[in-house]
Amino acid sequence: MVGGASTALAVAFASEAGKKTEKRTTYGTGVETGFQFVRYHDTCILFQAFFVSGDFFSGLRQVDTPAGRQFEKNKQVYRTFPDSIIVDVQAVDLPCDISAEHLPAPDMAVGLLGTLSFGTNWKANTRDLQLRAVVPTKVEHPNHGIRWNYFLEIPA
Repeated sequence: MVGGASTALAVAFASEAGKKTEKRTTYGTGVETGFQFVRYHDTCILFQAFFVSGDFFSGLRQVDTPAGRQFEKNKQVYRTFPDSIIVDVQAVDLPCDISAEHLPAPDMAVGLLGTLSFGTNWKANTRDLQLRAVVPTKVEHPNHGIRWNYFLEIPA
């Protein structure tokens, strides 16, 4: 277990209030920690990031106290986090000008989404940890549709 990751997770959890979106994966229950909408020419892509480590993140809440930020689940306070987590980066691609006349073609963004690269950079209290490239542990493109999932194992 590593405690330094809690600072980086605080940034991700701070962006949303209330219940987090959860998603079942082969690695456990993922909790949405952020999203980004991107346009590339005529293709629009919604990226969502989910943190997964078994069921560790399911039900985990960020609580701001007078002593600082802490994470709680079932009235238990967590000061350390798993040694590594899976970050599920989900990408959904659609034409930006979708209409009944312009339905998306199957695999319309396969050239773009099939060649993505990733990098990680944890932020700690006073210093940034080294940026490094990450190769997905697994890539899922079920039924060759509009959704892609990239599972990245990140040491925490």
